[in-house]
Amino acid sequence: MQYKIRKASIDDVTAIAAIHVASWSEAYDSLMPKHYIDRFTLAHREKQWANIIGHELAWVFVAEDQSDLLGFLCCGQPKGYYNPKTYELSALYIAPTRYHSDIGSCLYDTCEKHLLNLGLSKSSYGRWRGTIAPIAFINGTVSCQPARSVRK
Repeated sequence: MQYKIRKASIDDVTAIAAIHVASWSEAYDSLMPKHYIDRFTLAHREKQWANIIGHELAWVFVAEDQSDLLGFLCCGQPKGYYNPKTYELSALYIAPTRYHSDIGSCLYDTCEKHLLNLGLSKSSYGRWRGTIAPIAFINGTVSCQPARSVRK
């Protein structure tokens, strides 16, 4: 499969929101009540991603082929915590039609390279420890080992 990874733009918001809703819904379908899953609508996610991307609250990278976005990753400073050398992977979603590809790994590698270029001393996705959230992450073929540290 041919695709490229690039920084997301405000023009990607609707596609990012659609992937978020579809992947999240599929991953949690039998694990959470339907009424809870249904609260996270396309409009809700569009507003969320327009805010994040529009105000540059985090770095968002997308994977795309010639016609569609295939997945996205979001990383940045952990909320409520400031250390210029620590970043958190807060979202990684792959379109359900593209599960079991290497898209998740490629998005993660791109993010990690970006953060290392900024002088990263530690990255983590420890917020997921003890939860089922890595399901969508794993479907992108990235193995989830919480609180992984990356050193220069």
